[in-house]
Amino acid sequence: MKPTRIVIIGGGCSGTLAALQLMKRNHDTPLEIVIVEKSGELGRGLAYSVPSDRCKLNVPAHAMGACPEAPEGFFDWLLTYDPSVTGDQFVSRERFGRYLQSLIRDYLQYYQPSWRQVRDEATDLEFDPISATFTITLATQPAVVADFCILAIGNIPRTSFQGLSVEGFFR
Repeated sequence: MKPTRIVIIGGGCSGTLAALQLMKRNHDTPLEIVIVEKSGELGRGLAYSVPSDRCKLNVPAHAMGACPEAPEGFFDWLLTYDPSVTGDQFVSRERFGRYLQSLIRDYLQYYQPSWRQVRDEATDLEFDPISATFTITLATQPAVVADFCILAIGNIPRTSFQGLSVEGFFR
């Protein structure tokens, strides 16, 4: 049986969490997961890559689990590295990025899906209604064809939102 190919464009927090949830699901059809991330580093994205302890999470550590079945997963992970951390602390965003990276490594070892990370930038996305497939054009590599596509591209500059001009509001 041919695997269902799912391409995730963006490997930051949202793209990584989408991949984790896909890996955990019990599928009748095998999956092939492809993450397109131009930085080459999964889990961090813009939000969790700042290497400063001054950039804190806006949620206490005990409430920042990445998986619904383990809501205190981040806090448990933190305790293995720093037993002095309390659940009420607001820790650095960078630490949460490291947590996401460790999760993706663990899941890849345990769930072993067909997996590929592409270090490139997606420049175009087209849907073909006849074949019901997506074609993702990349900046420097051949295009990737997928059965499903997840856009996890983070905050992007906008000039409008739902028809309203927002020029100058998003940076």
